[in-house]
Amino acid sequence: MLNIVQAEIPQPCIIVPAILTAGEATLLAAGAGSGKTYISQYIAACVAAGTTSFGNEPCEAKKVFYIDAELGLHQIQARFGNIFNAIGAEPGGQF
Repeated sequence: MLNIVQAEIPQPCIIVPAILTAGEATLLAAGAGSGKTYISQYIAACVAAGTTSFGNEPCEAKKVFYIDAELGLHQIQARFGNIFNAIGAEPGGQF
């Protein structure tokens, strides 16, 4: 019987180095009002656009399904509009 050390486990797809890996959970924790939502929206926009984030190499554009249970639709739309303008990209069909 193989153990975890001996098993051949395929390398997961890294979406954003040191931040987001396919098939793994990512937790963003900090105090209220610290910018967690903006950071998660920034990451989502960069992944959808296939652009660089936090100084990393640009990632391959991927489809993004973003769920926000706190903000209203108008605020979500305005924030993403500002983020896409700031990174110089369009969401296209990935978002």
